[in-house]
Amino acid sequence: MSRFRKGIFDTVMLVVVIVVFLMALMFLFYLSRYGIVKIKGDVNVYLDVQDKGSKIISFVKCERGGMNYMEIIGSFDGMPEDIRKQIFTTLRHIGASGLIVRDLSSGKSMVYGKGTSKATISLPDNFKIGWPVETHKISSGYGWRIINRKPDFHGGVDFAVEIGTNVHAVYDGTVASVGRGCEASPSGGCHISCKETKDKYCCCNGGLGNFVVIKHRVNGETFYTHYDHLNEVRVDVGDEVRKGDVIGKTGNTGYSTGPHLHFEINKQMTKHDETSVDPCPYFPEFPENCEQGSQSISENEASFYIDIPLPGGRRGKMGLIE
Repeated sequence: MSRFRKGIFDTVMLVVVIVVFLMALMFLFYLSRYGIVKIKGDVNVYLDVQDKGSKIISFVKCERGGMNYMEIIGSFDGMPEDIRKQIFTTLRHIGASGLIVRDLSSGKSMVYGKGTSKATISLPDNFKIGWPVETHKISSGYGWRIINRKPDFHGGVDFAVEIGTNVHAVYDGTVASVGRGCEASPSGGCHISCKETKDKYCCCNGGLGNFVVIKHRVNGETFYTHYDHLNEVRVDVGDEVRKGDVIGKTGNTGYSTGPHLHFEINKQMTKHDETSVDPCPYFPEFPENCEQGSQSISENEASFYIDIPLPGGRRGKMGLIE
């Protein structure tokens, strides 16, 4: 190649590199200015992430398994775990921590947040546990709920009871862990975040207050029952307990907004939301409000609402929780 031709080639290549560089800069500027992102995977939709209305409209048009999100979420039915994960991935991409869907015709509302539990335990057919307290009024059931304007997964059920009510072991087992040394907050309830402050009352024992954990083994399956926010603990680690034994008294210790017993079945001694098990089917009777299900949620729980059509010609609203 002659020097002349080589010079032309080098010049052309330099121009190409400069043009590509300028185009990349323009794209990055456009991306930062208008917030256009692409959701990867099975979802193929562009979202204007700076406009809340566009966020919701784009979100409900996303598809998974041949159905758009509006059809999946608007049905108010359970959804497969893979679809749930994809929906929460989409929420994360548009900067939302959850969403609220409201059916205006029925008044039903559902909360969807990141993550959930699908843990199960293999127990004999018709296996039942006892009641942890004699009063079966549930103030907060198992599943998603709103706490401080954020979706919160509740891994157990809260029984509304007076302080000092007997707490019973729901099945035969061995005491695996106990927590003591907590007093109820003088204010009567906690409305702070233990991530931001270490209040000695509300954050005692990690917010659990005084607690008991019992290990159970049935037909080779091991699981744990948790009893939190107690006023008094009457057992020690290693004690063998029988179904119905009194193991403590209810209270209002730890992160609690009022007297109650938090009861939970978990596959781990140190409980995690993802290893919690829905206890409702195992009670002698399925208690009212045992699962969160449809909820009464005020519109100010979400940062923005938009009217959307729901399946079956129903009218609805959808709000993002940021």
